[in-house]
Amino acid sequence: MSKRLVASSLPNFVGIFESGSRPPSDLPISVLSIPGNEPIVLSRYGDDVWDFSPYIKVVNRSRGASQIYWNKRNLCKPLIESCKAATLAYWKFGAYKSKKRPEAGTFIPFARNLLNFSQWLQDRGISTFNQIDQDTTAAYAAWIRHPDRDIKTSSKELLLAVLETLHESHRVSWRPQLL
Repeated sequence: MSKRLVASSLPNFVGIFESGSRPPSDLPISVLSIPGNEPIVLSRYGDDVWDFSPYIKVVNRSRGASQIYWNKRNLCKPLIESCKAATLAYWKFGAYKSKKRPEAGTFIPFARNLLNFSQWLQDRGISTFNQIDQDTTAAYAAWIRHPDRDIKTSSKELLLAVLETLHESHRVSWRPQLL
């Protein structure tokens, strides 16, 4: 059984993101290729769940650990679209200054932490990534670092890494126009 992530064969999305539009909802995101059979599309851009189970190297992981549930937190549609666009760009192009794209085991936690950030934004009345400014990111960082917050240091680092990735994406050409 051959497994491949479709991102390697995706067109360059710079134009799509810069134009402010989003990829088509039927765009394949994950595909399973079985020799002698037609490829099976596991997930499409418009799906509420993106399934990357065949791409996770650890066999005994739960199914939920290999999926991204976009609307589990009842976020507003513009925030979900912003998260999807940022995750697709991160997966397609990798992190700033990185020489390779992240594996599924890296970008799935990125997407989850991005959703956590989005929940925090929505709780404060922010409905799109375009409304994020320096004060917003500073407030989120302070919220994470607050001593009363029961978050492990390693988790804090991952949550803050999302901010760094979004910040650095402003400096490179693949920066998605986040809806």
